[in-house]
Amino acid sequence: MPLVKYTSEGLKRSLAKSIEKKEPITPAILRDIVDMQLKQSSEITVADLSSLRTVAMCLLAYTGFLRFNELVSIKLSNITFNQQGLTLFIPSSKTDIYHGGRSVVISKSYTRYCPVEILHKYILEIVLDAIRPLVEDVSKYGVHSLRTGGATVAAQSGVPDRLFKRHGRWKCENAKDGYLKDSQTDLLSVTKSLGL
Repeated sequence: MPLVKYTSEGLKRSLAKSIEKKEPITPAILRDIVDMQLKQSSEITVADLSSLRTVAMCLLAYTGFLRFNELVSIKLSNITFNQQGLTLFIPSSKTDIYHGGRSVVISKSYTRYCPVEILHKYILEIVLDAIRPLVEDVSKYGVHSLRTGGATVAAQSGVPDRLFKRHGRWKCENAKDGYLKDSQTDLLSVTKSLGL
């Protein structure tokens, strides 16, 4: 039986095509990709959003040493932004023998080619692209507008303060109150309640 096994393995090796290693992408190529894909424009279009996604993927794959299947499996929940950069959690990898996932840390570069800032801008622009046709001035909105909007509606709906703070994960009253936008009706209700 070992003879058959060794013969089979030998035939597979002799018939297999040799693996051609691909050339590495250089920083100069990446900078050219960014310069060609991203124009300096105040108004982002759908085409620009596609370019922004392409650039973000290239920069993430390069700086995170990501395999293709790791790159295309990234979810927003796998990304955590912080002051220094971002942490990218990779839930599964072919070299993760314990299947616990691994984290990759990517630093900000504070340049036009910063992978962290470009990914952050892409996420922001996805949200703004959805809002743009519905509002007069999209520059007044951002990703944080979603948190502010949800908090404002919950407060106006009378959600008890303790639950409100817990749900929003605020440490203090001042932080919580900064998210609320009072309606004209709510502001007028103070005077109306004075019995005059």
